[in-house]
Amino acid sequence: MRGYPFLRRLSSVLGAGTIFLFFVSMALAALYLLGNFQSFLDSSQTFLLETLRWSLCLEILCGIWLLPALVFRLATERTRFLARFFLRLFLLLSSLAVCAFLLVATRFFQAWFHP
Repeated sequence: MRGYPFLRRLSSVLGAGTIFLFFVSMALAALYLLGNFQSFLDSSQTFLLETLRWSLCLEILCGIWLLPALVFRLATERTRFLARFFLRLFLLLSSLAVCAFLLVATRFFQAWFHP
């Protein structure tokens, strides 16, 4: 990656965006779960579900764009911190799996509570 500083910056920005969107999605999911003690959806709960759906979609897109950059950096960079790349790759794949599950769950809840 030494010859491609643009890819290093892109990987850094996408990584930060993925982490930020993951924490935003987890906060929105927690807010939805905390406010979901009634048996119906009011407008704020519907807004939370819709915002959660959009943040999950953006996180998955950033993660999918980050995945080839991490694999490319793993294949081309010769560094002594190889475990760091494997850890980032593992965390990215696990966050993508969690967000994909939450996205399916939000779609299910929106279909379940739709009038």
